[in-house]
Amino acid sequence: MKLKKTRRLFVAILLFLLSHNVICFASNPDQIIFDEEIALPENLEFTESNVCSTHSYFEQAAANDLGQFLIYSHHADFENPSNTDWEKVYIDIYNSDGTFLKELAFKTSFDFAVEFKEEFINIYFYNFALVYNLNTSELHNYTIPDGIAIDNGTYKQLRNKNFIAGDWEYNCKKSFAGFVKLTRSNGEQTQILVEIPSTYKSVSKIAIPSGIIGLFAVAFTFYYTKKKQSKDG
Repeated sequence: MKLKKTRRLFVAILLFLLSHNVICFASNPDQIIFDEEIALPENLEFTESNVCSTHSYFEQAAANDLGQFLIYSHHADFENPSNTDWEKVYIDIYNSDGTFLKELAFKTSFDFAVEFKEEFINIYFYNFALVYNLNTSELHNYTIPDGIAIDNGTYKQLRNKNFIAGDWEYNCKKSFAGFVKLTRSNGEQTQILVEIPSTYKSVSKIAIPSGIIGLFAVAFTFYYTKKKQSKDG
């Protein structure tokens, strides 16, 4: 009788520990569970292209364990600011050897972060996630708990300028507006994956004329004030 009670107690403790482990695993901050599949956002205007658009900088880089990597950029045109469309974004995907694979483009006014998981690209928003299958070119949309990607640190982790994927350590170099260079190293070699020409000249075209106009305005105001004081005196 005593042996049966001991066995029951042992089984009860074992079940408790197993259930506790399951709960801990489900609440893993690195895990985001996709809930219900829903329709794609309206006015997404999602497209694919085999040609890479030119960019002034990129916002974030990501890579998978296979060595493939990507960058995402906004549609910014410093040489012609009126042509800038901040709602249009591009995700440029590259093979492990650094050759360009394809470019995804869509429109959104919401903030997001990108994750590269082998053949899947997960694009996390506040309460939904776009999932792109690199092999089938299919795009799906799933609901996720409100703010989960922010609260569990996924946004911050994905947006780090330094990160590790597979055997490589990646580094993003920042410039005036955003990142302009992506490199990776495995301890034996360093590779330059993406390098965007500096936007300094483009910015100067805007800044220098504005500065000249500003100086002219100050000089004119000073001259006019002195002339008025002389006349009144």
